[in-house]
Amino acid sequence: MLRTTEVELRQQLGVASNDKASLQNKLNEYRRKLSEVESHRKRVEQQLQEAVRDRTVLLKRIEVLENEKRRADIAINETSRQREAIEKSLNEMERENKDLYKSCDQLNTQIQELEIEHEARIRELAKQREEQDRALQRLRNEKTQVHRLLESSERSQINRIRQLESALAMTQSQLDAERRRGHQFMLSSPVGAGVVGSSLRSNVFSRIAPASDYDILRQRSFVRSSYGSASSIPFATTSPRTGYTADSSFLSSTRQTTSIGEGTSILTKDTDITDMSKDA
Repeated sequence: MLRTTEVELRQQLGVASNDKASLQNKLNEYRRKLSEVESHRKRVEQQLQEAVRDRTVLLKRIEVLENEKRRADIAINETSRQREAIEKSLNEMERENKDLYKSCDQLNTQIQELEIEHEARIRELAKQREEQDRALQRLRNEKTQVHRLLESSERSQINRIRQLESALAMTQSQLDAERRRGHQFMLSSPVGAGVVGSSLRSNVFSRIAPASDYDILRQRSFVRSSYGSASSIPFATTSPRTGYTADSSFLSSTRQTTSIGEGTSILTKDTDITDMSKDA
């Protein structure tokens, strides 16, 4: 009896499990359909919003077209009224004086000739306008090219000035350090003054002047014109020279040459370093 009941319960449990699985599958299917319906609803809402936006745009466009149509109708009506007034005046003039027909024919002939001349003049003016527009466009293009060249040259000059200022600051700091060591050596030994001066001069000259004649020849360059006929103007640079006085102050003019790529301008700048011992 118990076994029969257990078997029946197991059968019922299996049936219930199958029913549960079936219901779970149906539930999943309903959820999937619900998500699809929700996605479809969102798409429909988006399409509706787009349709509303399109409708608004079209309404604005229709309003603009209606305004243009009203303006065109007003212009047409005004032209029609003017035409009717002119025709009425002509009819009155014909009724009042039929003897002027010949004169009117002559005047009509003259009007036609004037219209032909006017059309020719309009074509000539249109041609002149096109030529002026082309010339103006050429001038604008040339102006743009000049602005670009000027901006490139200015940027190159600013970069070179910054490099020279950095080199000058570095040389200043090195000279200050050498000068301090020289003063300390001069205070400790009277014989050290001549040694300090010669060491300072050799150090500065080694940092500024080229080391050999080959370096001097390498500094020779040509300045190419960046605008116009692109003709080259030779501009030979000289080697740096350094002068010194008895109190270890110096005046040196170094000519720095910078080449900005092949076919571009070579900018040459002079940097004067004068009497830095006064700042120590």
